[in-house]
Amino acid sequence: MDTVQDLSDTKVFDLAWLPSMFIGGTLMRAAVERIYEALRPGGWILVAAVNPNADPVIAAYLRLRDALRGGCSITPAETETLLSDVGYVQVQTLGGAATSRASIVVGRRA
Repeated sequence: MDTVQDLSDTKVFDLAWLPSMFIGGTLMRAAVERIYEALRPGGWILVAAVNPNADPVIAAYLRLRDALRGGCSITPAETETLLSDVGYVQVQTLGGAATSRASIVVGRRA
């Protein structure tokens, strides 16, 4: 396996970590879909998303950094929508410091 969208495992993982800052924006949906298939029923995905409440200068830096890495700067709200559209349940953004650089969005495979 070279990339997350090429993941071929089915119903074998209980937890998946997806750092969006390393996944290209056009690949995010495919990555989330493949992870859904790889999770056992009841398994969780944790997605790192850019915190929109971060200082505007820091947020701009993070978007630039992510773009240079080939990743995307998906917001927690966009991540929640994506996870829900794919079929994850109990989708929510976990609380954290308003000034933190990232937010963690979680979802559970039904």
